[in-house]
Amino acid sequence: MNQQILEKLIELEKLIRSIGVKNSETTPYTVLLNKEVEQKVEPILKGIELEDMHAKALSCRRRLYPEWILDSGASRHVTGAQSEFLTYKSYPSTHKETIQTADGTCQPIKGIGTVNCTPSINLTSVLHVPSFPVNLLSLSALVDQIDCRVSFDREHCIIQERRTGKEIGIGVRHGGLWYLDRKEDGKILDAALVASMNEDEARVMLQHCRLGHLSFDTMAKVFPEMMRKIDKRKLVCDACEYENHTRATYISRGLRSISPFMLIHSDVWTCPVTSVSGMKYFVTFIDCYSRVTWIYLMKHKSEVLRCFQDFYSLVGNQYDACVKVLRTDNGAEYVNNEFGNFLSSHGILHQTTCPDTPPQNGVAERKNHHILEVARSLMYTMNVPKFLWSEAVMTAVYLINRTPSRLLGWKTPYEMLRGVNEFIVPPKVFGCTCFVRDHRPSVGKLDPRAVKCIFVGYSSGQKGYKCWCPTERRLFVSMDVTF
Repeated sequence: MNQQILEKLIELEKLIRSIGVKNSETTPYTVLLNKEVEQKVEPILKGIELEDMHAKALSCRRRLYPEWILDSGASRHVTGAQSEFLTYKSYPSTHKETIQTADGTCQPIKGIGTVNCTPSINLTSVLHVPSFPVNLLSLSALVDQIDCRVSFDREHCIIQERRTGKEIGIGVRHGGLWYLDRKEDGKILDAALVASMNEDEARVMLQHCRLGHLSFDTMAKVFPEMMRKIDKRKLVCDACEYENHTRATYISRGLRSISPFMLIHSDVWTCPVTSVSGMKYFVTFIDCYSRVTWIYLMKHKSEVLRCFQDFYSLVGNQYDACVKVLRTDNGAEYVNNEFGNFLSSHGILHQTTCPDTPPQNGVAERKNHHILEVARSLMYTMNVPKFLWSEAVMTAVYLINRTPSRLLGWKTPYEMLRGVNEFIVPPKVFGCTCFVRDHRPSVGKLDPRAVKCIFVGYSSGQKGYKCWCPTERRLFVSMDVTF
């Protein structure tokens, strides 16, 4: 029975590779929505219990995908397993080329081909030496092939695209050697799981990604018709599992102000990575009544006062209201003479927490925690470079303000404040590939009419999508976008 399952898994993997369905926004689930795949997969899996398929996929995965050692001393990629090759060309028996091993012996090379180590790393000109006991990935050949940057620390090795900074591979240290982490590969496991998910579940997962990894319980409230067709217990999102684990949470008492802008909660967050626009911090202002969040990006913490002044003017002009109480921690960006003078001149009461007592500013602490959870999920799902964190947190706030909350009686913060809930433009999956119409005057009659970009959020001042072009390293805002 085990041999039968193994053979069917191999056959299933070859089928998935041969069809090679690709789509920018729906890549993780495209296979689910393709009728050709569904028709071909069904007879392969006939007669095998699903639980056996899952268990065997996990147990066979390591055997079918042997580890690759990252070697800075090797000049060529070498493997002894012919089953690793995606494409392969045998050398004739008269071929005399050999490779010298560490013990000084020369071993004959039997062929050459390409190997797909991970979804992002496809090795070319890999030598096949049957007597070779391990798989060697030459860092020198890898850098020449895909123009990447390789960095090491005591436990990990990170492989990134040099131009965009996108992470394409990770090495893990074991016994003094660096092994390529192939956990994202899992084609056989993915194929078995694909066969167990129907079209309704795939549609739910796509909407889950579009809405910033909204919890499935909340989705059941927002999209009851869609969620009624599926079993929530079958829905598992890796991004949510990886990013939403936490040591502890603050206990919320669920208290709210009786009117908008009576009490504003605020907090500052520092990022270790400078964003594409040169930002290092963000400050949030949360209305205690509606839980609507405003976020401002900053290059320096000293800009908090300017951000609050802008927020205060916005509240007075757009909502014909005034802030009565501001609650923050005891950070120097809040507790200083200039900030105190501004609050006093406008009759605003400043409430601060006791030293080392962040739960007293729990609304702002939890809101920042929620924003970062959503931002990490957005970035993790599509492997977005870290320097785009500023766009991720702005998108997270945009989605959170339009997401129903239990505290608000399953209304959205935006609805509590404005009376209606609306998306300026239809939501899309953060980080997906898109094509933006190029309206620049310099575009000639024979030049391409579109630029290939990455979707990175929604514009606050324009009705359009924000898209990042990695090759030109610039942002576009446009409605003429194809996803």
